[in-house]
Amino acid sequence: MRKLLISILLASSAASPALAQEQDGERRAQWGDRQESHPERAQAREERQQAREQARAERVGGGDRTEQPSPQRPQFEPRQQGFERTAGADARATAERNDAEQSRAARSQRAGGVSRWTRESVQQPGETARFTREPMQRSGETSRWTRNRDSNWARAGDLRDSERTTPNVMRARSPLIVSTTPREGTQPPLRVESRRRTSSHWSGEWRRENRYDWRSWRDQHRSTFHIGIYYDPFGWDYRPYQVGWRLWPSYYGRRYWIEDPYQYRLPYPPAGTAWVRYWNDAILVDTWSGEVVDVIHNFFW
Repeated sequence: MRKLLISILLASSAASPALAQEQDGERRAQWGDRQESHPERAQAREERQQAREQARAERVGGGDRTEQPSPQRPQFEPRQQGFERTAGADARATAERNDAEQSRAARSQRAGGVSRWTRESVQQPGETARFTREPMQRSGETSRWTRNRDSNWARAGDLRDSERTTPNVMRARSPLIVSTTPREGTQPPLRVESRRRTSSHWSGEWRRENRYDWRSWRDQHRSTFHIGIYYDPFGWDYRPYQVGWRLWPSYYGRRYWIEDPYQYRLPYPPAGTAWVRYWNDAILVDTWSGEVVDVIHNFFW
């Protein structure tokens, strides 16, 4: 058995170099075939390239013929939009430079008043700015900026014109306007005068009579004029009413009447009127229209 194994090993070792030589021969044959095929591939590639160039030349045309556009392709004219846009931008930039130069000239003229610079002509696109120096301002001469300002005001009108209406920003913030609903800063609409039964004629001459010297009487009887806290029916706070203004009816109701005016050395009110307390003021009110007939500020304390 051992001899058989040895003989098999010897036979296999002898056959292995022959097999290796055969495999090397096959590989060399294949590599040689591949090397031989490389020139053929290059030649085929050149032929395909020549065929493509020939087909392109046939499409374009040879000799004196020039390339003609396909009838399906639309022909476009040269675009001018970019040029027009550039020209418009240059014009705007030139106008802005002109405005800036004129503003600088006006500021220098207002600041110093010695030299003035003006443009010779309108600057064209791409043109360098040109300036010229004007003579110095003479004594007593009005500056150009002042003359232009006066002429503009003369054309547009001046705020000091008596015929011109007052702008809204200069009017009172809360004027007393007529309203049908109680709102702060408003007065009720006037009642129809034809339905009024009596008319009162009031004069402020009573202040010259000694018996109505309420200031001296208040100095002697200060407790009489201290009548407590005032209740505002609408909560609008104090407003200094003047003669001719109208109160809402809630302010001259019966609860606010001064029942005995002479207790405070006030004259008795004529028919259709009543003395009422409004905060620390004593107001004579026309009970028909709510109009303030007379008022004494800081009467109570």
